Amino acid sequence: MSEHLPHEMTEEQYRRLPENIAREIEVVHGHVIVCESPVPEHNRVARRLASAMEQPPSTEPCIRVETDIDVVLWRIPKFTFRRPDVTVYR
Repeated sequence: MSEHLPHEMTEEQYRRLPENIAREIEVVHGHVIVCESPVPEHNRVARRLASAMEQPPSTEPCIRVETDIDVVLWRIPKFTFRRPDVTVYR
């Protein structure tokens, strides 16, 4: 299905994609990057890293640890978002 995607995409185009297609790609400087499914070992490391990040008591309020979420890095000059394995944010 992803073979029918354009090579470049705006944020508006990305937001209109069906979720099953959107989960297969990232957009970097407006260019569509098709993401391969990670191997089980990769998922295990990401899960363990996220768990370890949640364990110590935080000195910062409202620290959150998430896995596999879209993170918009910038919109200008061209839309870029990635889906990191682990994201820590406030």
